Amino acid sequence: MPAYRKNAKHPVIKTGLYSHIEKWELDKRTKVYRALEAARQGLLSMFPQGPSPAVCLLVERILFKGLKLSIYERMEIQGADTGGPGAEQRYLNMSNSLREDIRLLTNLAARQSPEREFPDLNEYLETVKRAARAQMIKIKGENNDD
Repeated sequence: MPAYRKNAKHPVIKTGLYSHIEKWELDKRTKVYRALEAARQGLLSMFPQGPSPAVCLLVERILFKGLKLSIYERMEIQGADTGGPGAEQRYLNMSNSLREDIRLLTNLAARQSPEREFPDLNEYLETVKRAARAQMIKIKGENNDD
């Protein structure tokens, strides 16, 4: 049975996919808050010109879903109650939604980043030829077949 608040019209479930994360008291000292903040900064760093409000909203959605899914996975590993029947299907739906959100975020980041210049084909082939002609350096103590 999941942990919940007794004597309430709508009990606040604290575990599994049905947990109400917005009811948690996450302050800056908790590991969860620090991990979420590091993930947020990492995702926002994909946008060197600065994220738009839509991107910030998408990042928050990714963090929310990721946290819920990690709670479910940890409970599943521990063998605890994961939320009753239908929780596995809800987990699969949410993980697919998370995957799509991440795909959308990476596409947005790719559009915002400046296009890279690729080398000319002849320049590339010359680089490969020079690398092939380079002398092999043997490291002392390495297993050689000589």
